[in-house]
Amino acid sequence: MTMPRLVASTIVIAIVVSAGAQDQGRVDEIMSHAETRAANEADAVFALGDYPKIVQNQKVRYGIRPWDGDLATDLIWMLGNIENDGEALFYARKFRELNPDSPDRGYAEAQLYIEWKMYSRVPAMLEPDIALVPPPHRNSYTLLSAAYMRMGLYSDVIRVLDVALRHYPDEAVFKLNRDRAAARISR
Repeated sequence: MTMPRLVASTIVIAIVVSAGAQDQGRVDEIMSHAETRAANEADAVFALGDYPKIVQNQKVRYGIRPWDGDLATDLIWMLGNIENDGEALFYARKFRELNPDSPDRGYAEAQLYIEWKMYSRVPAMLEPDIALVPPPHRNSYTLLSAAYMRMGLYSDVIRVLDVALRHYPDEAVFKLNRDRAAARISR
C-alpha cells in the first residue's frame, strides 16, 4: 500500500467510524484490517530503508491510535533516526499529555532525555509514574535509576530499584544495580 492509499484508507475508515455505524464489530474489523495493512507497509518500507516514508506511515497510524504507547515509541524512535529531535520531543510530550492515566506516559520523553544526556530532566517524567498502579514498564525504572546514577544520587537509585523490585522481584539487573549503588554509598 502506498502512502496516498494509506491516507485514503484512513479517511474512509474515519468516515465509517464517524458515521456512527450500527455494527461496532464491523467497524472494529475494518480498523483491525487497516492497522494490519499499515503495519505491513511500515515493515516493507523499513526493509527498504525509506525512513521518511515510515515516519509518514506512523504519524497517520498514531493519529488514529493516540493511546498506543508502542506506536508512539516507534514513531519517536524513527524521528530520531532521521535526526528530527524536535519533532520526536513533540510526539513524546503529546503522548504524555494525551495519556495521563497510562503508567508509561513519561517513558518516551525520558528516553529522549537519557539519549541527549539531560539526566536531570528524567525524574520529572518518571517519578510520578513509578507510584502508579499498575506499575510502569520495567524500563521506566531502568531509565530513572540510570539518570540518578549518572547524577551521583545513589540513595535515589536504591529507592527507585527497591520499588522496582517490589513489582519485578526476579529482575537480576535491578538487584545488581542496587548493589552497585549501595557500594558507591559505602565508599
